[in-house]
Amino acid sequence: KPETISASVVIGADGVKSQIASYAGIGKPARVLPGIQIEAPYASEDSDFVELFPGSSAPGFFAWTVPLDEKVSRIGLALEPGIACKSGNGENSPLSYLEKLLHSNPHVKARYAGGMTDFVVGGIPIGPQEKTFSDGVLLAGDAAGQTKPTSGGGIYTGAFAAKIAGKVAAEAALGGDTSARRLSEYDRLWRKGLAKELDIGMKIHDYMGKLEDTQLNELIGSLNTPSILNMITEYGDMDHPSVLMRKLMFSGNSLRLMKAFGTFLKTLF
Repeated sequence: KPETISASVVIGADGVKSQIASYAGIGKPARVLPGIQIEAPYASEDSDFVELFPGSSAPGFFAWTVPLDEKVSRIGLALEPGIACKSGNGENSPLSYLEKLLHSNPHVKARYAGGMTDFVVGGIPIGPQEKTFSDGVLLAGDAAGQTKPTSGGGIYTGAFAAKIAGKVAAEAALGGDTSARRLSEYDRLWRKGLAKELDIGMKIHDYMGKLEDTQLNELIGSLNTPSILNMITEYGDMDHPSVLMRKLMFSGNSLRLMKAFGTFLKTLF
């Protein structure tokens, strides 16, 4: 039997196609990467490591294999929306790129045993919403575009924002004021904690997405030194990429980095 539940504040954490955002007139993230992932028999080279394939394997983002055990992995990719067909099995669709990865990439082809046990399609929002609140409504997670542009992950950022949203919503409801003006505190607080890292992530995402395969190979090769790898191991943090970038910029490797990245480094801070 249908049931109606009323609330003075609703937190929309219902994903990239958020219905709550639409009902509130906020809209949805403007930039969404279409993606596809399968679960399939795949003999990982090392089941403790995720494999990433940037460049032409998935233009604008990357492809990945995530081991579930030594014999099964999640294999997927996401594409820049301007490149991918939004539907169907066209030449530039996520499905088409996945098929190329499975059957044409020598590394993947040698480990993929064929078939699949599960699959999922979806979208990754890149870049936060301009507004994440309205009268009686707050948005968090994918609905607010709070995913990390460099990896597409959103657990840390979503949880960070959700904690603030819960606190602001509770205080507003108890105070009897759930207006947009009152709830704007949430928008201010989550941006204070996340906006800087998301902005740096967007710049890295856009920069890396424009590189050709040869440029990516040269860039990765230039970073393949013991001192740089040690710094990446010590300071690398998927949730705070700026920490590593600052450490590298002000280390003895700064000239090497300037040669590899050029003036792009200056735009990060």
